[in-house]
Amino acid sequence: MKNAAISVIMPSLNVVQYIEKALTSALEQTLEDLEIICVDAGSTDGTLEILEKYRDKDSRIRLLMSDHKSYGTQVNLGIKAATGKYIAILETDDYIDPKMYEALYTAAEGNDCDFVKCNFHRYWTQKDGTPYMNTRYNLWDRSLYNKVIVSPDPKDVCINDLYLWDGIYKKSFLEENGIEFSETDGAAFQDIGFLFQTGVCGKRIMYLPEPYYFYCVDRESSSSNSDRGLLYSFHEYNFVYARYREAIRQDKAVEKAFYCMVALTLYWTETDYLKSYGISAKPFYDWLLNEVRWAADNGIITDDDTNFDLPIRSLLIPFEEYRKRRREREDYLLSVLGEVGDNRIVVFGCGNLGIYAYRWTVRQGYTVDGFIDNDAAKWDDSIDGVAISDPNKIDGDDEGVRYVVANMMYSDEMKQQLLKLGVKEQHICLF
Repeated sequence: MKNAAISVIMPSLNVVQYIEKALTSALEQTLEDLEIICVDAGSTDGTLEILEKYRDKDSRIRLLMSDHKSYGTQVNLGIKAATGKYIAILETDDYIDPKMYEALYTAAEGNDCDFVKCNFHRYWTQKDGTPYMNTRYNLWDRSLYNKVIVSPDPKDVCINDLYLWDGIYKKSFLEENGIEFSETDGAAFQDIGFLFQTGVCGKRIMYLPEPYYFYCVDRESSSSNSDRGLLYSFHEYNFVYARYREAIRQDKAVEKAFYCMVALTLYWTETDYLKSYGISAKPFYDWLLNEVRWAADNGIITDDDTNFDLPIRSLLIPFEEYRKRRREREDYLLSVLGEVGDNRIVVFGCGNLGIYAYRWTVRQGYTVDGFIDNDAAKWDDSIDGVAISDPNKIDGDDEGVRYVVANMMYSDEMKQQLLKLGVKEQHICLF
């Protein structure tokens, strides 16, 4: 059997709603020299039957079965079975642009890279079945795109490169460095360990600016959205530490990268306003807190090492205080919005946080009556059939409207914009 250019690993478990689109997008790649390794963990919803049907029609598809319902186990099985020079991972509720693997393969081969990645679209399916897209970027420094980054600082890779499915990895690079996935149950957060390993070991890496990958955020019941996120993270960091104990102890760059990733998890725990971890998460929250405090106290990580918009020390709050802040935040949002049906709700901001704010508001029983955004390109668009408008055209004197400002970086500026338009401060909440 001829070795493929790329082995595409597709781990699946009960994704019948998405699997055909994912699989078709792999089969329709302009780079035809692929093998597609589907690894199913015992689907019972029709997913397996679809995989078997496609396997019987296209010789590039191989179907493996995993007796362990673990994303890490499934991908490890795929990597071991792969014949390709490069490994790609396509999650089976996502899909990809037809040019993705050809573009990544050309860049990797032409520049002898350990791995090459692209940007991606994060999308959510609206009520009419059409996707609402937002483009996400791997790098803040756009000048680094289309350039080979030689011997990058592991810390910079580990806190900026947060996803594993938007790239291809040279199989020999993974094998020579012993890089593999943890095999914990479920399908959440195994990217932490893999990304740490590739971030620490990568010596020639490259990022392309084109968003070739389409990442689906429809599945709010997925394990990555569950209340067990801190438990999963705890397992991943212990997996990493067990494998890299000596390197973390002896190599300052590796040590800094490890603790920057731990701090990043604590940061997202504090700033993800949609999630409030229950009391069962306390031991794992406390572990994160203590590790970050120790690293900060000993000068291993400083504010200059992170890309956070908050000082590291501001993250070091006890679990009880974290829970109290969550309750207060939700109470604040609901108090501004008022009783369901009393006020019209307008979301200011149509990026990723705007979508989250919209979905959170709807889950509380409210109806969102409008969106506003400073990006004029969006003014002819809509979300779930609700029009996006120019914020400068709102009636600031309308007492019956409440504004939800949804933006991570510019929320204060957006609030000031509303105040200048005549909106009362008590009618504005920052999501």
